[in-house]
Amino acid sequence: MLLRPIGPQLSRPPHATPVDPSARHGPAVTLAEAGRAKARLLTDTLGFDTAIDYKQGNIADQLRAAAPDGIDVYFDNVGGDHLAAALDALHPRGRILLCGLHSQYAREHIRWPDNLPLVIGKALRITGVKVFDYADRFSEFPATMTEWLATGALTCPVTVTRHIENAYRALQSLSTGKNTGQAIVEL
Repeated sequence: MLLRPIGPQLSRPPHATPVDPSARHGPAVTLAEAGRAKARLLTDTLGFDTAIDYKQGNIADQLRAAAPDGIDVYFDNVGGDHLAAALDALHPRGRILLCGLHSQYAREHIRWPDNLPLVIGKALRITGVKVFDYADRFSEFPATMTEWLATGALTCPVTVTRHIENAYRALQSLSTGKNTGQAIVEL
């Protein structure tokens, strides 16, 4: 779960100005997807102000402690308890960018949070996000990403899995939290 008010670009349509990762528009809060090591990576290496380790207790309580004044934007690819905590913490007219529901994929039926009616009560906006919505901008990606990586504006951790016979394990690691950052299979 990424909670980072980095500007209105996050909820603009695909033709909008790209997000500048070096721009800061207020505090950033990230819920780490697994354990203390990832939480330390997020704060010590990637520059986030706070990381919440979901394995260390109630997510909603940790989020309230990390962002006592609430949040404006919530980017989710986990769902479940993470989404429920964000719904409680979001300010009225806050924005949710829903990119995935990894905590729900192995279930027979998706379980939506009991507090989903807060979307109505707080007049929240939920926007589905998928990479192909931005296909017309794919040609910009190599130059922009190269610049961001070269200048240090963006850091991209990588988990390398060796040998093609381990490719399925590398794929599984994306949903289990065993990888960090980009997953690559080295042939």
